[in-house]
Amino acid sequence: MIENFNSSILGDFQQSFENLCLRILHEGYELMLANQKYQTTWAEESLTAHYYWCLKNLDSRRKQNISIHCEVRQYDDPYFFEGFSAKSASRIDLELSKWYSEEESTFQVEAKILFQNDKPLPSGGKAKAIRGHERYIKTGIEHFLSGHYPLPGCLVSYVVEGDKQQILSSINFFIRSKGPDVGEIQQETTLPYPDLYFSINRTASSQMLLRHFMLRL
Repeated sequence: MIENFNSSILGDFQQSFENLCLRILHEGYELMLANQKYQTTWAEESLTAHYYWCLKNLDSRRKQNISIHCEVRQYDDPYFFEGFSAKSASRIDLELSKWYSEEESTFQVEAKILFQNDKPLPSGGKAKAIRGHERYIKTGIEHFLSGHYPLPGCLVSYVVEGDKQQILSSINFFIRSKGPDVGEIQQETTLPYPDLYFSINRTASSQMLLRHFMLRL
């Protein structure tokens, strides 16, 4: 009975922690917009570095004792005990964490750049917008779906050009060709963040809720 009670408390804490992470991600975006100290021409990693700075400087994050780290390696037992090359471990862009009693909860964030129209490259040629839309699915949604990135977590996209709804329609077009395992991205209505979306995806044993922040810069 005590064990079930403790599990219930930890479950409630985990849900509260996930909602808190979503709030902090939203507030970091608001600070990013308010400061306007970034350029939409920056590379994905540079935008993430600036977003990280905004998140680190939130009073709400400090008050809640939430830690945040960049470029976090995803180690598991083969890396700890079987001599697997640590350099080969996958990395995720941001990780938020908080301790509750003797348990640490973490929340993973993978970031992507999205744009609607093809963009000229400094070296010549063009960056194809639809390649980014396909990559969002392949190295974003499907990496969470396969366990390559652990849950709980979410995707954050920096929309640097074009109409967000048109980009979303393009991504959902590619999702429909993937079959039933990858769900279409829809507007989140249960939380008060207008840039938050969700998708219901299917693993071998269950459904997976994945949230998506689409941040128009």
